[in-house]
Amino acid sequence: MKAFEIYLDGHKKAVCGARNLAKLFVGLQLFLNKHNTEKSLNNIEYFIDVHGLSVSGENEEEVIKWVRAKLNLESEITVRIIETENPDSPVDKQVIKSRREEFERQRFEEAKYTYLKLKNKYEKT
Repeated sequence: MKAFEIYLDGHKKAVCGARNLAKLFVGLQLFLNKHNTEKSLNNIEYFIDVHGLSVSGENEEEVIKWVRAKLNLESEITVRIIETENPDSPVDKQVIKSRREEFERQRFEEAKYTYLKLKNKYEKT
């Protein structure tokens, strides 16, 4: 399977991958520290997140998390795309109801609305 191998400052953090993976995401974030009243660039916190979405059934998906780590200024992050059969176990998993059916219904209703709106213009009776 395809996976991300994550290194932080030269140390391997995780091999992130799973069967039936629909999405795999690496995100870098910065936040202004809300607990510090001085609004300056010195009060920024940095984080890395690695998570994915696995389709586990017709109406179920799993949000899988491998990495959530605080970074420092000048942290070095390396992401390698690899092939592996032995990814690391995630640190968290949450089963969620698939929204696929909801999105299908919404697309259907939009198409139906457009069809009814344009029906008389393009269909000859």
